[in-house]
Amino acid sequence: MAQTPDEKTYVEIPFVEQLTRMGWDHIEGDIDVPYLTGRESFREVLLKDQLRKALKKINVDEEGNPWLDDDTAGQVVSRLERLNAPRLMEANKAAFDLIVSGVAVSGIGEGNRGNHISRGR
Repeated sequence: MAQTPDEKTYVEIPFVEQLTRMGWDHIEGDIDVPYLTGRESFREVLLKDQLRKALKKINVDEEGNPWLDDDTAGQVVSRLERLNAPRLMEANKAAFDLIVSGVAVSGIGEGNRGNHISRGR
């Protein structure tokens, strides 16, 4: 009997493999234990601690120095948590647009330009 095509086989696994080849870390999930993936519950979509660390690592100034502190990284995470979309597809699009286009953050320390756009590039 032929196996029915499924999303995990034809979308999820190839996508995870592609991201891994691009240098991303893959965290194997667990369908019963949310804390194994850094969440308190499966209602949490974002891996917030990892996201904050990644944002600080990839948002650097011209000399390669990180300019996001904990508060400004928190602004970005908060914005991603508060997507205003009635459907999943629209929420995914809104999140993608914010990650690619950036999130304006304020409260940057002296010597910087005041407001910056934090991107997930």
